[in-house]
Amino acid sequence: MMEDIGQLSWMRVVLEKAKFIVRFVTSKPKVLNIFRANSSLQFQKPSATRFCYMFLVLERVLRVRKGLLRTVVAEEWYSIQEVKSGDTLYTQFSNIVMGDEQFWKKGEIIMHALKPLHSVLRITDMEGSTLGLIYEYVDRIGECIEKIEGLMENE
Repeated sequence: MMEDIGQLSWMRVVLEKAKFIVRFVTSKPKVLNIFRANSSLQFQKPSATRFCYMFLVLERVLRVRKGLLRTVVAEEWYSIQEVKSGDTLYTQFSNIVMGDEQFWKKGEIIMHALKPLHSVLRITDMEGSTLGLIYEYVDRIGECIEKIEGLMENE
């Protein structure tokens, strides 16, 4: 279900950028070292085998935003040769972290929209969950989603 929701066009754009951020940072040792020095949290790596993995990845990217911002303004960042030469991946990463407010706003909206659904899925996955409890949570999903500011009618 979460995978199908993640395929919605407006959501897929945000999720792809979140995956790009995680892959970029974790695949570049120099960038990863700068990030680790500027953030107390680490990334959840995308893994299709994990329960609701894209929800978890996006949640973590949003939580480490300040660390990402500190990374791209750190002195060490500007000493990386690819940054000096204007490498497109480094530029793309910087642009998302520093200037893509739409990504960050939509990411927050997605998190608020998916959090109730994630809770229901976790409850159904637990031992001892009752059908009545699940129905109660499912009823609340629609109410929660309707209250989200910034979520368009078609979304």
